[in-house]
Amino acid sequence: TGAYLASDALGFEPEVVTLAKSIAGGIPMGACLFRNKAAGVFVAGDHQSTFAGNPLACRAATVVFETLQKPGFYQRVLAAGEKIRSEISSWNNPLVVQVRGKGLMIGIQIKEGTKPFDIEVECMKQGLCVSTAGSDVVRFLPPLVISDKEIDEGLKIFKAVLAKF
Repeated sequence: TGAYLASDALGFEPEVVTLAKSIAGGIPMGACLFRNKAAGVFVAGDHQSTFAGNPLACRAATVVFETLQKPGFYQRVLAAGEKIRSEISSWNNPLVVQVRGKGLMIGIQIKEGTKPFDIEVECMKQGLCVSTAGSDVVRFLPPLVISDKEIDEGLKIFKAVLAKF
């Protein structure tokens, strides 16, 4: 979203936040963050897990958090997302109804009658990893550390794929 947590970007403070998937750069890990009131529900030793504290996952998470704290990191995420959204919008492709998103969470609404899954499959064949959301959206969720070169390559593939439909 271009912010540490989506709730930061949306301007509210949840009592509980769950984190997973990318928290450890692709190594399985999850975490649960509590504010004071919610944290008071647990006492030391109450909440355990067989796989808690995996050293590799914890080290990977440390590297991820160090990366997230680098100066200018979130500004770069916002700029990269804006670049992708504005580039796709500038194509004026009749298949593209709307381009939306926050940071690098991007959704491209596709014209009714076109199957986003077919676009996804063709993108995958060309080496671009996208997914679908609902019945009319192609979703881009690139890594937050994506380079400008990778963005340009992905946009080139996506544009060529859309031209096939």
